[in-house]
Amino acid sequence: IKPDWALMTYLHGAGRAETRGAHNWADAQTATLYRKNVGIVGYGLIGREIHRRLQGFDVCVHYYHRTRYPERIETSLGLRFRPLDELFATCDAVFVQLPLTSTTRGLVSRIVLQQANPQLVIINCGRAAVIDEDALYENLRDRRIAGYAADVFWREPMSFFDRFRRLSNCLITPHMAESLPGRKHDLLERALTRIF
Repeated sequence: IKPDWALMTYLHGAGRAETRGAHNWADAQTATLYRKNVGIVGYGLIGREIHRRLQGFDVCVHYYHRTRYPERIETSLGLRFRPLDELFATCDAVFVQLPLTSTTRGLVSRIVLQQANPQLVIINCGRAAVIDEDALYENLRDRRIAGYAADVFWREPMSFFDRFRRLSNCLITPHMAESLPGRKHDLLERALTRIF
C-alpha cells in the first residue's frame, strides 16, 4: 500500500464520519424557530431586544402592544401588529414580556388560550399573572397548546408540589436575570446564606 493511498483512505473515512454526523446519524429531532411565526406581547425595550436576537432565525415577527406603532416604524423594524387573540392563533411561539398592572392582569385569558395554535409554545419572561393560571394549566395538561417556558410564577418561590412541575410540556427556571456576580441581591448568594 502506498503511503499516499493510505492517507487518502484515512481522510476519506474521516470525511465519511463527519458527513454522517452532519446528517443527523442519531435521527434526533428538535423544534426550531427558523422561519416560523413568532409573537411578542409587550414590545417595549425588552421586547425589542428579544426581536433583535430572533433576527438570525429568519422569523416573521408579530407583536401586540397597548398602542400600535406607526406603520413606518413597523416596516422599518420588520413587524406586523396583531390583535392578541389573532397573535396566539397564528404564531408558533409567543414571548410574553409584560409588567403586571391592573390592565395587564389576566390579559392572556381563557378565551385567548382556547383559540391558540395547538403547536404554540409560550415563553413568559414578564409576569405570571398576566396569563390566566387555571386556563393555562388546563390547556397544557390537555395538550391543546404545545408548551410553556417561564421564569416567573404566580407564587414565588414556587412550591415543590406545584401542579405545573408535573407537566412534561412545562419548562421552569428561576427568575434570575439580574443575578450577576457581585450584586447584593444575587440569588446564589442569598440561597447559600439561607442554607449555611
